[in-house]
Amino acid sequence: IYEMATQRLLSTLQQAMSLDGTPDEQLRDFVQRFARENMESVMISTVFLQEEKHLDEKFLMSIRKHQHEFDRQLAELIRRGRAAGVFHVEDPTVASLAITGMVRWLQRWYKPAGRLPVDEISRLLADMALGAVGFRAAPRTGR
Repeated sequence: IYEMATQRLLSTLQQAMSLDGTPDEQLRDFVQRFARENMESVMISTVFLQEEKHLDEKFLMSIRKHQHEFDRQLAELIRRGRAAGVFHVEDPTVASLAITGMVRWLQRWYKPAGRLPVDEISRLLADMALGAVGFRAAPRTGR
């Protein structure tokens, strides 16, 4: 089940990266999708993290392969944003891991009245992710 959840997250990233648009639009779309997907699979991740040390190494290698590909592609999206002059972060790999970590803890986002709605969390996380990569809109060209 966790392996399927990991594959879905990779697919979510690939869908966002395939959209027409700027790297910041793709990152925003991805983080919002990722937040919603992660909220649905938070129990799966929690159980996996508790049981990981007991799992077969061959099985873990398959999961790690998907995780590493996910990390690589997210860092690549950030590198594209740097090349386009809209992301201003020193290390795309560290930024991608920070973004992933933010989203992984979203189930803990509460306000005094209770848990924040997933759509609100996903919007706030997208804003934070763009801040984490030093997003600045590209200068407009033309008149």
